[in-house]
Order: sequence, then C-alpha cells, then structure tokens
Amino acid sequence: MGKFTMLNCEHFWTGSFFPFLILPNIICFPFLDSTNTYAKTNLETLQHGDVIVADSQTAGRGQKGHHWRSDVIGNIYASIILKPLNVKPDELPMLTHDLARAIIITLADYDVVATMKWPNDVMVEGKKIAGILAEAVTQGQQVKGVVLGFGVNLALPQEIVETIDQPATSLNLLLGKVVDRYTFLGRVIARFM
Repeated sequence: MGKFTMLNCEHFWTGSFFPFLILPNIICFPFLDSTNTYAKTNLETLQHGDVIVADSQTAGRGQKGHHWRSDVIGNIYASIILKPLNVKPDELPMLTHDLARAIIITLADYDVVATMKWPNDVMVEGKKIAGILAEAVTQGQQVKGVVLGFGVNLALPQEIVETIDQPATSLNLLLGKVVDRYTFLGRVIARFM
C-alpha cells in the first residue's frame, strides 16, 4: 500500500504540487489533542487563512462531540482559521458546505464520486470518508473568528476502518494505493480559499 510519512511543512513550499499557488501559512505538528482546540486556544495570535495540521490527534472530535478516529498517520487532520468575519453563528453551515465542496472536487481528481451528507460529512458509496467541524469563537454577540476543522481518511488500514462505529472508507482502500497528502491538502485548501 505504501509508506506513511510524517508531514514536513517544508514540502508545502518546496514541493511540486502547486508551484504557482500562494499558500496560506501552514503550521504543522507531529501530534495535537485537536487542531480545532489548538486553533481556538491560539486564535488571537493566528492570522486569517492560517492552517493548522497534525499528523495525529489524541482527542479528535466531530459534530456534537462525537469521536473522530484521528490517531493514524497518513490522513488529513487540519483546521483553517477564518477571521475577521462578518458572519453569524447560524451562518456556519455555509462554510461547512463550501469546505465539503472543496473536498468533493478534490476526491473527483482521483476519479472518486463523493457527496455531502448534511450538515458536515463527505460520503462515498454511503460510507464516510471525511468530516468537518465548524466552531465559532465569540465574544458576546460578535464572532471573533471561525475554526473550520476537517479530517479526510486518506490512508486508513482496513482493520481500523472495521472498528469505526459507522460505515466508513478511506481513499487508499478505494484506489488500492496511498495518495500524496501534500497534494491532496493543497488542492482542498486552494479550492476552499
């Protein structure tokens, strides 16, 4: 299936995946409890468009606090910081929709047909391949920023997929090979931003 390697942020700048694209500031970690938690905690020092990426998460979560299996290296665990925004918390679903669309279009690059399951899942053949978690950071009625977290199963082994409590899949299982995370993540970010 291929070897999974730790992310190296230098590759985003020197790699060949999008040499013509000006990427946002990508901040990489070998592991975090959660990219969303890190982003929310450090929102004041992060800039609009910054992307937090981790090789693995110890406390990944989805909608309504559901657990997201995110301890396997080779997948995408990331959060995009959006600020300042003139957006109300009830408008967050549109940001989720826009990010799901970017993921769906990127999956199509690999000849994989995906759909969005409202409000925050990306599905392939009725199985979840990606999830999105939008969280607003507010002060009173004002939204100070939005953290748009997402995970994409790019490299889950079949034995781990079978332990997930809902139908799930991974791109490596659909294609029979591992795809380059840098390319996939770069395409999603470019299409969303």
